[in-house]
Amino acid sequence: MSANFTKAISVMFFSGLGVYMGVKFFEPMVIEQLRKDGNLRSDIPIPEFDDNGDKIIAGINKKEVWSDFQKQLEANAQEKKPISEVIESVKKKATISAENENEKKDT
Repeated sequence: MSANFTKAISVMFFSGLGVYMGVKFFEPMVIEQLRKDGNLRSDIPIPEFDDNGDKIIAGINKKEVWSDFQKQLEANAQEKKPISEVIESVKKKATISAENENEKKDT
């Protein structure tokens, strides 16, 4: 491979990476501003974001799930329960909270 080909590949890679990271960074801010201005389209699905700008997927906030998981791990460390039980209980809580949020949206 020539040096020019390697340089071109490097430029394309880092350009693509920069665009991807820029979109991920600015997406919550752009959506919030469009919502404030009243210019947000209603015919396409719009992702929801929490206060930190993290995407809420299917009504499940990752930060809340991980904090619940951490609390249960700490509580179960004293009881010496298997981690698989902790994971299953966190999954159940996450699906129940997602179902409750979806029901609230429907009403």
